[in-house]
Amino acid sequence: PDSYLPASETELSHALHNANVMLGGHTWSHPNLAALSALAVEEELLRSKAWLEDRFSERTLPWLSYPYGLENEMVRAAAQQAGYRAAVCIEGGWVAPDHHEWYAVPRVNISSHLSRRGFALRLAGLVRR
Repeated sequence: PDSYLPASETELSHALHNANVMLGGHTWSHPNLAALSALAVEEELLRSKAWLEDRFSERTLPWLSYPYGLENEMVRAAAQQAGYRAAVCIEGGWVAPDHHEWYAVPRVNISSHLSRRGFALRLAGLVRR
């Protein structure tokens, strides 16, 4: 469906009219980075980062969200080498105060099919899935 397609450059520009919106990296072609060679991972990370910074430099954060949440030690090292300061996985829950692995930051996954009530419960920490 159209709602699952990547945003166009025009759509990103419109989204940035909201001062609370910032952009971070998510790779160039959305592959499973953990299944690629180190060279291919580097290309995916650098190409998407350069594209975002070239077009939206003032609204880009040096954060990466791994496609499908899949990563490994090589991918984490490549993210750091590419200039990202942190990267998030697809799940894992809330970030603990003592969390120090900046290239495997957990997050609360919010599916597109979650109701508003379910969203509120998830944010309140009452529902895990």
